[in-house]
Amino acid sequence: MKRNNSSYPIVLAITLLGGNLHCLAVQFTNLNFDAAAATTGSAHVGDYLPASVAIPGWTALIEETPSPVIFNTITTGSSAIVLTKFGSLFSPSPLSGQFSVVLISGFTGVATPQPTSASISQTGLVPGTASSLRFIAQGDEPQVLASGTSLPVFLLGTTPNYNLYGTDISPFAGTEIELKFHRPHTANFTGFTLDDITFSTEPVPEPSVIALLSLAGAVSFWHLRRRF
Repeated sequence: MKRNNSSYPIVLAITLLGGNLHCLAVQFTNLNFDAAAATTGSAHVGDYLPASVAIPGWTALIEETPSPVIFNTITTGSSAIVLTKFGSLFSPSPLSGQFSVVLISGFTGVATPQPTSASISQTGLVPGTASSLRFIAQGDEPQVLASGTSLPVFLLGTTPNYNLYGTDISPFAGTEIELKFHRPHTANFTGFTLDDITFSTEPVPEPSVIALLSLAGAVSFWHLRRRF
């Protein structure tokens, strides 16, 4: 009896499609925010820009509602996402490169202002070799979420201008996620500047290791001070 091979092309097509799902997934883009150099040439201080113009690849959110991005100036009291540019007199200097993003949680509304959060998010494919997600920030410690899951953030190092943070991204390696940087609503006007987001093959050190390295650095500094 002859076998009916008519189903083979369908099985083959499904197999090939499954093998190429990662190829179809969108890669993360504009992780240092400098893509704005090509899109904000005519923007002026205080302009409200679509997120697609100010931070291409990202979505700006105020309390989970899509929001424009303020160009190159800081608000006073209102929740906002701000794109800062190098050389500006009206906003903090970028932490690296030409642009950084500032997330500010404050208040929204006129008659009865309510505290609101500020976030940026992007959906993309985490590299299959990624062990950690690293970024630099200044101000309050950022919250990081992967498809709604809050990730523990660790301080990896400090400089006079910013802190280096990292989080374990290995459970999501090779998968598509929504990556979100978040500043929750508070009763105060607070926020942080964010830049240079990278996926790294290096794992995030255990908290105990980070503590030991910090202690070793402090002891070395103390010995140097005693010598001089």
